Amino acid sequence: MKDYYKILQVDSEATPRKIRKSLFSIAKTCHPKIVPSQANKEKFIEILEAYEVLNSETGRKLYNELRKLNSEQLSNPNLNKPLALVENLAKKGIAKGALYSKRTYVAFKEEYNMVNWWDIFSAIPT
Repeated sequence: MKDYYKILQVDSEATPRKIRKSLFSIAKTCHPKIVPSQANKEKFIEILEAYEVLNSETGRKLYNELRKLNSEQLSNPNLNKPLALVENLAKKGIAKGALYSKRTYVAFKEEYNMVNWWDIFSAIPT
């Protein structure tokens, strides 16, 4: 199983905000329209794969549980549903990475930099 925290250069206790900040920081250095190369395209796709899994509260929770298991434990049929959810999030990230690797960095950033209303509302004192 890939280490999505390592890919995004954050630790497993990182806040969603820190994960997002790391996404943009790394993306700016490897976006294939800024620094064209196949290696950068692959890295860009990989960081979006990692981000999609870690950005989902459910996906991140399942991923954290699954990464503690060895390959024999992961083959348990009872884990098919959680594994499928994490894999689907990863595939979504790969597809987005492939799409945004063909567009400009600005287009990518505008899409991913939309206001997160939950951050705003959760900051309001009750």
